[in-house]
Amino acid sequence: MSNGKQTTKREKEVHGFSHIKSRDYIHEYLLTKNGLRVLFVSLPGSPTVTTNIVYHIGSQDEAYGETGLAHMLEHMLFKPTLTKGLAWKKLEEKGAVLNATTWLDRTLYYFNLPKEYLGEMLDVEADRMRNLTITDEEFLPERANVLSEYEMYNSKPESALDWNMAGTAFQAHGYGHDTIGFRADIEAFTTAKLKAFYDRYYWPNNATLIVVGDVSVHEVLTSIHTHFAHIPGNFDPALRSHSIEQKQEGARRVELARETPVRACMMAFKAPPFTSREWTALNLGLRHLTLGETSVLHRALVDTQLATSVDAHLYPTKDPYLALFEIYATEKGSYEKIEHVVLGAIDTLHKKPLSTTELTLLKTFDRAQELVSRDGTFNIAAQLGEYVATGAWERYFDGLAELKGITAKEVQAAARTYLQKAHMTIGTIVKKN
Repeated sequence: MSNGKQTTKREKEVHGFSHIKSRDYIHEYLLTKNGLRVLFVSLPGSPTVTTNIVYHIGSQDEAYGETGLAHMLEHMLFKPTLTKGLAWKKLEEKGAVLNATTWLDRTLYYFNLPKEYLGEMLDVEADRMRNLTITDEEFLPERANVLSEYEMYNSKPESALDWNMAGTAFQAHGYGHDTIGFRADIEAFTTAKLKAFYDRYYWPNNATLIVVGDVSVHEVLTSIHTHFAHIPGNFDPALRSHSIEQKQEGARRVELARETPVRACMMAFKAPPFTSREWTALNLGLRHLTLGETSVLHRALVDTQLATSVDAHLYPTKDPYLALFEIYATEKGSYEKIEHVVLGAIDTLHKKPLSTTELTLLKTFDRAQELVSRDGTFNIAAQLGEYVATGAWERYFDGLAELKGITAKEVQAAARTYLQKAHMTIGTIVKKN
């Protein structure tokens, strides 16, 4: 797959920027005045251009007592700014696809519009980077909206179980709470807390700006310089602190008692970070166990009517996170039996490597999924945003090459290392007495 043309040495030299590196059609620059990083992808023939600004601040950076601040701040960036009001709304009226999301390692904001609006998109992002209005008039109604969002998710027993499992699996690391935060913390938010958080993290040198479209590197960087160069790079990396999770030394269990017909069993195992080759190998192992009707656990649980569905998730995160099995049980399927079946399937993978045919099919599926997700400016920018958040955008290329080279022995080794009962947290939903 190839997007765009190679950038010449002369094109790489743009006033106010230093060229960091290029990989194929992706080029990284640094706005030298304030430390803003830029990833540029030229996509000739594209009718739209997409901007995606990634702030390296997510829920893992929040202190207990202030959980949910990153997500709350995401909501506030759609309030009027001190200088330009609701400038983003004017772009929406012109047909922009725009939104924002907060997660464990990042908060990101994106726009997608025809390329003639690039300057306006960058103007909006630069403006709300430092000119956010944080007043009770704007904040209090939005806090009420976030509390409603919390209640919506908490009312779903499977979501509540997932939150409880993360809190049990992680006893020190910030991955132990969900991005929306705890209700008591949200209720205690104030404009002072929010402004302190904003002033700590929303600076150019704590952000990466991604631009993808049929535009020249000179046009992109010149416009970025115009809109962002005046903002100082005042983020202090010393303010970022992460607790290191200690090694888990035994299975941990969680029960969620609810008046609900939902019967769910979730089994989570400590997993490697996205930047590790083991992540790719472990993901293939999870696919083998749960992908499709011919997978090991579908045949063992769904075909035997112990469960209605079985799935597994391995998320791309900067630090070690979780490999999660999500199983919805039938009335016939006892949790004890399901646990026994899952651990038995894992044990078989520990002892017997995948066949060449099995591994090839799984690799083909993963490669196809990845390439489909890179179709068009919007998808490329979205994918790159997640790679940027993990601290290694180069894996956008390296990951596919790595996938091709993974062996059955590596899949088996990753399963042996990470899918261990001693690293497991298991959660179940039970009927409230």
